[in-house]
Amino acid sequence: RKGQLAALAEKMRALVAASSLGRGEQSVAATVSVGATGAQGDDTRDSLILRADRLMYESKKAGRNRVTVG
Repeated sequence: RKGQLAALAEKMRALVAASSLGRGEQSVAATVSVGATGAQGDDTRDSLILRADRLMYESKKAGRNRVTVG
């Protein structure tokens, strides 16, 4: 299950990285840092969001445009 989550998050990250917005001759590219996690038995909504947020910041600290799954 964690592998499926990682694959989906990586696909989303790659789609964003491969996209750009153009206006005239200018183009703007974007990247995303993703923190992905699944619910665990004792999770609350808040604990799930906090864990995903912590994982997202791990992705940013590791160099951005990354996926961290936990």
